[in-house]
Amino acid sequence: MSLPALTLESAYEHLKKVNFTMCNLDVAGAKKKHGDALLWCNLGNPQGVGQKPITYNREVMAAVTLPSLIESEAISKTARARAAEINDCLPGHSSGAYPPTAGASVIREQIAEFITARDGFKAESGDVFMANGATEAVQNLMRLLVKQDGDSIMVPCPHFPLYTGYLQYIGATYASYQLDETKAWDVQEAELHRVYNEAIEQGHPPRGIVVINPNNPTGSVLSKESLTVLCRFAHAHGLPLVADEVYQRNIFEPEQRPFIAVLKIAQELAAQGECEGLQVISLHSASKGLSAECGRRGGYMHFHNIDKKLVSAFDDILSMGCPNIEGMVAMSAIVNPPREGDDAYDKYQEECGSLLSALVRKAKMVAEAFNSWEGMSCVQPAGAMYAYPKIEVPPKAVAAAAAEGIEGDALYVNELLDTVGVVVLPGSVFGQMPNTHHLRMTILPDEKELAVVLEKWAVFHKEFMAKYQ
Repeated sequence: MSLPALTLESAYEHLKKVNFTMCNLDVAGAKKKHGDALLWCNLGNPQGVGQKPITYNREVMAAVTLPSLIESEAISKTARARAAEINDCLPGHSSGAYPPTAGASVIREQIAEFITARDGFKAESGDVFMANGATEAVQNLMRLLVKQDGDSIMVPCPHFPLYTGYLQYIGATYASYQLDETKAWDVQEAELHRVYNEAIEQGHPPRGIVVINPNNPTGSVLSKESLTVLCRFAHAHGLPLVADEVYQRNIFEPEQRPFIAVLKIAQELAAQGECEGLQVISLHSASKGLSAECGRRGGYMHFHNIDKKLVSAFDDILSMGCPNIEGMVAMSAIVNPPREGDDAYDKYQEECGSLLSALVRKAKMVAEAFNSWEGMSCVQPAGAMYAYPKIEVPPKAVAAAAAEGIEGDALYVNELLDTVGVVVLPGSVFGQMPNTHHLRMTILPDEKELAVVLEKWAVFHKEFMAKYQ
């Protein structure tokens, strides 16, 4: 009998290097013990834990898919008009046809108008490229930036592990610049230079730098000062700056920590004679924010100061596939919402306002709880949909975890899952300072349910700390 031709050993050499485990927990065992009482706080999947979709968004998507709704009064007049505009630009006026490689023209125009209105600088639709979610966009961009095996991309730490996992898959590596937890997870210029120089010395030249704002997993929102530091650093070292801004709608403290696009900072600096020519590639998604249409896989990339010949070659690569219509329409609904006076406006504002205010309350709730427990601290989330508390794991717990071949925070979340039935992720998945431990939890579950769980969690935490003292 011949041996199998395809095995892990015989497959693509970099496959074995990839580490993208988002849930290495005994969930099956916890389900048997806790049943339906299991509380899922591990994934940013709002509708998967009960969030209702926004009516206007679904109306637009429905009418594009079923054009007879455009003539029906079953949905808002606003949504019908938006859907008709989209259908008119699709080949054959049908969502079942292949769309243009870069995306439907009217949706790209809407995105350019959205960026222009947001930042105060003119954006062009020709610089917008649709994608099947921000994940696909990240993969395409990392492949574009990396020149050869061993190259690196600078990524924040903590970070979403898609970046590091995919870079490993394509034979590249990453250089992590640490965000400062003592300063609300802001960026420190000295740290950027340290990491860049270290990467050069190790033979891993950086080819770009990523900023995730608002941040996953910390829930932080970068200050204008941090964004300015990033732009000046990227320009000084000739690095394209990839701005992952998929949570830009989820801002909890707009007065203290407003969302500011990297592109806006870059253009303001250029207008003052600084950072001219800085290349910025911005990402947005229909999956995150208040829309939470994760299953639609919609997103876009916006290129700024990118060579037109490169853009043309990139478009050729994109033509090997195409963005899906539903995802594009979901993105359209986000960037082209109802205006005041539209019949869908009041309901849209009510639904979005309710979702956002609930997130604000839950961010405060979990931060206050964690900060009241011995051996736990948490920077209150200012955006996104996550909290990233720090745990002072006792040395005995660290030793017990090491005996099992895991980190101290992994031991904590495993025991939390078994005892309380809460699914969260260890900070070691996202990166953290040496000898520190964190966990990431979403703040998506129902408020009342979350309050009850926090009470049980407080008892568990006290017992865990006592157990390993």
